[in-house]
Amino acid sequence: MEHRLLRLLPLALTLGACTYLPVGHEAERLRAAQLGAPYAAPYEQRELPDLPAAPALPELWARTLRSHGELEALWHEWQLALAGVERDATLPNTALELEAETMLDGAGWDDTTLRLGFDPMQSLWLPDKARAAGERALAEAQRAGEAFLLRRAGLKRELCEAWLEWLAAEREAELLRGALELDELELQAVDRAALAGRGGAELVETRLAAVRARDESARAETRRAVLLARLNVLLAREPAAPLGRPEAWPERTLALSGAELETLALGHDAARAAARAEVRADARRLAEAELAWLPDISPFAGLTGGSDAFLGLALAWPAAGARVRAEVRAARERLAASAARARTVALERPAALLAADLAWRDAQRAALWYAQELTPLARQLRAQSEAAFAGGASGPGGTRDWLAARRLELEVERALVTARRERELALARVEELLGVDLELVGSEVVRG
Repeated sequence: MEHRLLRLLPLALTLGACTYLPVGHEAERLRAAQLGAPYAAPYEQRELPDLPAAPALPELWARTLRSHGELEALWHEWQLALAGVERDATLPNTALELEAETMLDGAGWDDTTLRLGFDPMQSLWLPDKARAAGERALAEAQRAGEAFLLRRAGLKRELCEAWLEWLAAEREAELLRGALELDELELQAVDRAALAGRGGAELVETRLAAVRARDESARAETRRAVLLARLNVLLAREPAAPLGRPEAWPERTLALSGAELETLALGHDAARAAARAEVRADARRLAEAELAWLPDISPFAGLTGGSDAFLGLALAWPAAGARVRAEVRAARERLAASAARARTVALERPAALLAADLAWRDAQRAALWYAQELTPLARQLRAQSEAAFAGGASGPGGTRDWLAARRLELEVERALVTARRERELALARVEELLGVDLELVGSEVVRG
């Protein structure tokens, strides 16, 4: 018996696992490992970067990148899809099965049959089907990778927006506190005039302005706290955790023309890459569906107690041809739909990039105009009014002129804060559409 069982050993060895990994699998695996470095350790064991007292955007982004749960979940889904490549490209795709059969009234081993084959509920694929399944699984993994990169680009923009809105709200609250002080000073001056029997109507108007200023200042304080909580969520911190502002307003730049931006985006824009990956995945699904017409096989071998070993092969074709044809048609329609979406994305993204670039340049122009032209004029007017007031222009008129000049200076600064915020927000949108961190633009990493 033993020497007959040994005859089945060569067959069992030939039916061992064989994996038909598609070209590009190793490159995709390495890309995922590189981009997933922040998630190498479980979150509970991961040390998040400490933030300095007044962090800049790179420090904020490094912390968000390591702590954001949704982004990490997409990376794990990418890893899951990569694991599916080896699974789907490996033969046999079914389990080996050893059967023993004997006659109830038999005389022993001579009436016993051993059979080695595959699970009869699942036939064995031919190598072509395993290759097609592996290519389809790789395309799905590449699509998962592009989804990760697309969300990563969007998250960077969200962080920029949250940080810039909070910075602007902090400065706005400061400026409104200054404006409120001016309103209180004016109210005191008018109160003194009212005591002297002058300016009854003016007193009411000044008090009304002071009440409005208090309300606006209170709303600014609330907005500042709300925006800080929103930013802290992205940083994996307590909602009310304090955060310091940099001394200077953040100002990034991108010295590339519109054509250069589009050339850079062609190779890195995650939305266009995701659309192309979807088309590739659907094309592989179609190719896999068309292979359903090929037969599956069920090789088997065995021996009986009273005879030599035997070999056999069963072939299985799809019995429901209409089902196969329907699945092929469905795959073709899915491919046509994803190709149509990809065409739309290919048209929309350059237009969006152009609009974001124009918005950034216009916001930059406005910020420079406020900083270089209006701000010096407002400061000059305030200095002149202060000099006149110090030189003897006393009384309600002189006080009002000085207060008006100070109030104008604050309004110009508020407008400058808004212009700077809009400039950086537009640049964050450009960065998202490029699919490249601005800190890397021009580096060998990007050009390579």
